[in-house]
Amino acid sequence: MLGSTLPLNGAGVCGAALADLGLPLDLLRAFALLARTAGLIGQLAEEMRNPVANDIFLSVDLNNRPVPPQPRDAPRPAGHA
Repeated sequence: MLGSTLPLNGAGVCGAALADLGLPLDLLRAFALLARTAGLIGQLAEEMRNPVANDIFLSVDLNNRPVPPQPRDAPRPAGHA
């Protein structure tokens, strides 16, 4: 793997920095879990203060337009990747 690049997400960068600081590798997963838990608690607190999840769900549910699947070899409509 020497000489190749590896894309990292935030948890990977944080883990690498903490490993460089000498923290035990067994403990690094706990830091990622702690950060995700804090983010989830923050989102739950925000939803309790300003509930929008049900409005978003209803908006998506009422405005969705089902599109039947197409075979892989069929040409795609303009504007679709």
